[in-house]
Amino acid sequence: MTFMRLLRSTIYLVLHVLSSSYAADPPVQSNASGMVEFEPYKPAESYKCGQFIESSINDPAMRLFHRFNNVFIKLLSQPFPHEKLLTSEALLGKPEAWRSSLEQNNQEWIEFEKYWLAVCAAIVLLPSVFTVTYLLYRCCLCCCRASKKARYTDKRFDRCQRLILKGVLAVFVLVNVFAAVVLLINTQYAQYSIEELPTRLHYCVNDFSVYKIETNERIRKLLRDDFQVLNATLIRNFNNAGANVVSNFKKSSGLTVVDELLYKTRKADPIRRELLDISKDLKQLYSSKAVLSKRFAKLKESEDALDKCRLASNPVLNNSAVQDSAEILPEGSAETIQQIIDLNMEQKFSQLIAQMDQIESSIQAFVDTRQEDAVERLKLLEATLFTLYENISTAIKSIDLRFLDDIVDPMMQNREKFRNYVQYSWIISLIITGIFVFIALSFLLGLFYGCCGRRPSYHDDDCCVRSTGGKFYSCEIWMGLAFMTFFAVITAVLLFVGANASSLICLPVEDPLSRPDMLSFLDRIVEVYGLSEDAKSPLSQNHHIPQIFNAKHRPVDIIKGCKRGATFYTIFGMDKKFQLLNQGGPKDEYDGLNESIKRLMAGDAMQLNNMPNFYTSDVETAVQRLGEINVPTINKAGIDELRSWTSHFDVDPLLHQLRKITAEKSTVAMPEVDVAIAYLEALKPDAQVLLTQMKDITTRLEKLGLDLESMQLNATDVASQLQHTSSLLASGQLSDKMYGSANQVVVDQLVANIDKYAQHVNHSMMTEISSCVPISNIAENTRAAVCDYTLDPFNGVWMAMAISLLLMLPIIMLSTSLMRLYARIHPFPKYIINEPSNEATFATDTIYGPGLGDQRRPPKPSSSTPYTPVSNYANNYGYQEFYPSPYGHNNRGN
Repeated sequence: MTFMRLLRSTIYLVLHVLSSSYAADPPVQSNASGMVEFEPYKPAESYKCGQFIESSINDPAMRLFHRFNNVFIKLLSQPFPHEKLLTSEALLGKPEAWRSSLEQNNQEWIEFEKYWLAVCAAIVLLPSVFTVTYLLYRCCLCCCRASKKARYTDKRFDRCQRLILKGVLAVFVLVNVFAAVVLLINTQYAQYSIEELPTRLHYCVNDFSVYKIETNERIRKLLRDDFQVLNATLIRNFNNAGANVVSNFKKSSGLTVVDELLYKTRKADPIRRELLDISKDLKQLYSSKAVLSKRFAKLKESEDALDKCRLASNPVLNNSAVQDSAEILPEGSAETIQQIIDLNMEQKFSQLIAQMDQIESSIQAFVDTRQEDAVERLKLLEATLFTLYENISTAIKSIDLRFLDDIVDPMMQNREKFRNYVQYSWIISLIITGIFVFIALSFLLGLFYGCCGRRPSYHDDDCCVRSTGGKFYSCEIWMGLAFMTFFAVITAVLLFVGANASSLICLPVEDPLSRPDMLSFLDRIVEVYGLSEDAKSPLSQNHHIPQIFNAKHRPVDIIKGCKRGATFYTIFGMDKKFQLLNQGGPKDEYDGLNESIKRLMAGDAMQLNNMPNFYTSDVETAVQRLGEINVPTINKAGIDELRSWTSHFDVDPLLHQLRKITAEKSTVAMPEVDVAIAYLEALKPDAQVLLTQMKDITTRLEKLGLDLESMQLNATDVASQLQHTSSLLASGQLSDKMYGSANQVVVDQLVANIDKYAQHVNHSMMTEISSCVPISNIAENTRAAVCDYTLDPFNGVWMAMAISLLLMLPIIMLSTSLMRLYARIHPFPKYIINEPSNEATFATDTIYGPGLGDQRRPPKPSSSTPYTPVSNYANNYGYQEFYPSPYGHNNRGN
């Protein structure tokens, strides 16, 4: 018998009396309408695989750069022909098989790697050929210049040529600096990520165990705990079957107006007692307040000192102004409520109440007679569910994940040694990165001197001339040529490793359905390592590898199923074995269930006898008198005034202020304040008692006010409703119809509870239990740890090195041309000799001043002689006299 058939049979046939053991274990969750409610699952342990992403640094610029790298890698990647290249022995990691594959299938390997080999060859050959060519060029240039007279001045278009070359060089140099910075950043990212990779993989592997435990706990909650919640709810519903039928009958017939009327009148006696108690407590409160106010009045003795402390306006010191609150309870309130009690409305509806109680008892007794069959069916259903849980739990526990630990544990055990290797490689990478950064910054300095330096003149020149930039160029050209080929080889090796790793691991994991070659490769892995039920491999036993695949469920089927939001329970077709989903049942059994429903709430005991007219003259008179009674109301202003007493008797703020004053003026004696503090400390316990009484009475008054408001009654409306309901029930046919409808509501509610549990099981097994989402998150976080945070920075290193090496070629060529242009001086230097007008004065005399006898100040230049004011630079490095520059023009410009 399937789960759903047992479940539905129990729904319709389960009856009232069940053993207490069925209902006592779990907490019952239900709402006011009697519908079952299931608590959501609360995981005991959280997943830790993706925690490193939350604590990582968000670097949008590097993410964009890495995305560009991945696009480049994807563009040059080819499908992996694993059938041609790798045998089954090679997939098992045997070195001989790999060696044989490389020797025998070398053409296929070259064809597969042809694009990456071409890129690597270009990266290695271009710098090598360029270095040799450049050296030959410089040798030829030296030989040619040796036979010619060197030119040191600008030619006609040298200035234009210099500007164009500097502009083009500026673009290449700035990009090269960016590449050097990117190289430095990616080196740091890669070093940290590689160090943390074993720990991150350990957390991800451990999350598979967490997922297995969580799935088992979810199954337990669904098939045991949630069923016990349903069981307890059904027990409660059947225990109250009679009350539920009568309640629904009252709602459909309008008898609820009687319940509302009786509810209001039944509250009259507790309200009257509360009125008397509060009135008594208010008198006691006023008395306590008066006594405490007199004790507070003694603080007037320190009034002068407290005035100096600017505390005389404190509410505590003005509590003499507190008056007894206005009349909160109106006069005769208790007597008015007593009039409602004296009407004895419950006695006037006693016949109707007795008949409703008799109907409820007869229905409940009728239901109680069918307990034996219900107990047996529930026991059978519980046993079936427990068996299903045990079978599913056993299947879950049989999944052995130790093979994942066999992969990660060696990494964790050798983590410190691994980190040492990473540290050594990081130091080497820092040296290489430092050389790249030094070359890039040196070219940038050369460009800066070339743009901002003066033209060389070979006459009192300092370092701020263009030729200094040429020296930077010369230094970095030879340094770049010395390391270029070596760096090109390193770049090619890193590129080949990183690009293939990304192409074969990261890109397929990111979008597996777009790589059918890797899906077929995964199928081979499944067969070789014994992950399939059809495979005959000793690895599945030797390495604790679970056989979770078969011919109908391949890895691609799992991926597609997870893409559409299915669970592993539905993907692997496990419902054929466990039958937990709502798949229907035989028609005869459903017909039998319908008959059981009719027998459950049908029979002679379920018939409704004729109901007499309950709206008698006594009831009508009582309702009219009830409407004439003016229910008293609480004076809300008095409650607010009573609540305001708190500020006048709370001594803590005043004590805090007084202590603060004495602390600020510790050097000044203030005996009056000290006396006031001691007196307030003595009053504090009594004040606390009074405050507690105030709060308690205020709360009780507010509740009493709400109760009195709820007793307000519109007698006209109540009388018309009672008359209409009484005449309606007097017609037996209509009342029987309402009663049958109330019966059906109770039955429908029972069916709805079971249907809700069935839907809960169906929804849980199809969307929550064995969901792909946690596994997908673990896979995505593992991919992020390996690819986004390790391989991407690694690829960023070789990409930055490749960009820098390629940029170095045009930079060296442009720098070589600019070195020659930077060294040239002005083509037409014109010297002007300024002769002094006074023959007795030397041109170099600069000391003139008062008290120097016949020495004269230097003559002023004539109006016919051009005169240029001497600059600070000229004062320090040039001519000191007030004469024009020795050049006819400024020859230190462009």
